[in-house]
Amino acid sequence: MYTHPADKTGSVSEKVYILKVSGVRIVVIPQPSKLMRRVRFSYPAPCIMSKLKLILVVLALSINGLAQAKPKATRVEPSSILYDVGAGRTLHEHNATNTISIASMTKMIAVLTVFDANQDLNETVRVIGQEGSVRIRTGMILSRADLIELAMVASDNLAARTLIEHYPGGYARGIEAMNALAYRLGATHTSVTEPTGLLAANTSTAEDIVKITQAAGQHTMFARFANQKTAEVRVERVGKTHQVFQWVTGRTTNPFADEPVKFEMLAFKTGFTAAAGWCLTMLVSYNNRQYILVTAGNPSKQARKIQADRLIQQITKQQYRLDIVGTA
Repeated sequence: MYTHPADKTGSVSEKVYILKVSGVRIVVIPQPSKLMRRVRFSYPAPCIMSKLKLILVVLALSINGLAQAKPKATRVEPSSILYDVGAGRTLHEHNATNTISIASMTKMIAVLTVFDANQDLNETVRVIGQEGSVRIRTGMILSRADLIELAMVASDNLAARTLIEHYPGGYARGIEAMNALAYRLGATHTSVTEPTGLLAANTSTAEDIVKITQAAGQHTMFARFANQKTAEVRVERVGKTHQVFQWVTGRTTNPFADEPVKFEMLAFKTGFTAAAGWCLTMLVSYNNRQYILVTAGNPSKQARKIQADRLIQQITKQQYRLDIVGTA
């Protein structure tokens, strides 16, 4: 920074700034005044134009390059479905057969795969994986049941990875088992390459997610997780001289957890990635009838909640029509 001296009339000095680009010193005055006529470029006159042209060309190319390198926002096509489990029919669908990236709804398949293999949920295993987590770290020891709770309630990626790392036969066999289970459930358009949902290559359809969610409803643990506001599990850290136990917690991702609802939640899973948008699958019981709602590709968390509320409203309208028919 350089302060220009006062002129002969005694005017107050003004602050100017000197920018040096490619050896060229340019004086900049934030608020130009009559002192502007006194500013001069501080290099010989013959080279002024050539250097300025060079600078402008470089700046223009840089700005153009940055503009081209800026990634374009990916528009995800929304899809949704509302399914009456008891009647076995679809009440609403929008793009329900479109192939979509499923984000963390993948974790529901991972947990079902553990159940399908009849693995001991009380067995403690060591955390393995490179996925990030604010709750657990590699090397910690947790029970399989606690890993499932973190994966389903708090959508913990490292917990889901660890579950499949400890699948019988190893990680690769676990991924194969996830795909095989989805196929057996009738979710024939579902394909997963890893257990967390972080990769866009994990794909399915809204119709397939209905089948996977219906299978989750057969396990009471999913109902418990759907109604938990917080996951709270005990982890073990092995030190050099002794073992340390601590409690870790994780807030639920269920958007209905803090609301008084008129339905019973039997299973749920949320998800979000840029490729998948904001997603939700949920199995609910309303007036002793079960419904599954799936919404995916929403542009925001708020949009996901609005779409889920609309599907819930359709459930109440359906129940009203059934009540009218039953009393006729």
